[in-house]
Amino acid sequence: MKKTTIALLAVIIIIVGAVLYIVLQPSEGNFGSITTGQEYSSTTTPERSGGWEDQRIDGAFGNSRNWGSLGSVVVTKAGDIDYFLLDATTSLALSDVATSSVLIAYIPAGLVAGTYIFDVEFTDGLFLDVMNGNTGSSTITIRQ
Repeated sequence: MKKTTIALLAVIIIIVGAVLYIVLQPSEGNFGSITTGQEYSSTTTPERSGGWEDQRIDGAFGNSRNWGSLGSVVVTKAGDIDYFLLDATTSLALSDVATSSVLIAYIPAGLVAGTYIFDVEFTDGLFLDVMNGNTGSSTITIRQ
C-alpha cells in the first residue's frame, strides 16, 4: 500500500512537472513582421523596345475577379512611354468605365529609378495598360 502511494505520487509529480514545463515554455514569436499569407509577390517587367502588351498581372485569367493590393513599383531603368495599372479584368472591361475611376497607378515616361510605394487595393484585378514603346525595366509587387 505504501509503495503504491509513493509510486502514484511520483507519477502525479512527473505529469504535473511535464505539463508545467510545456505551458511555461517561452513562445518562439515572429521572426519577421509579415503574417503568413500577407507577403508580397512580384513580377518583373521586361526591358525591350516594342513594350509590353496589355495584360493582367494579378495571376488570374479572363474576366474572373481577383482582389489584392498593389504594393510598389520598383523602377530600375526608365522607359520612354507612360503606363497605367488599373483595377480591371481585361481591356474590354475598360470600355464600360472611365479610366479615372479604375486608375490605381500611373507610371510616367522617364520616371527616375527608385521605389514608388502605392499600397492601394484592387477589387476586380490588376491590369497593366501600356502604349507602344520602351517601357524600361521595373518590378511590380502585389499582395493577394
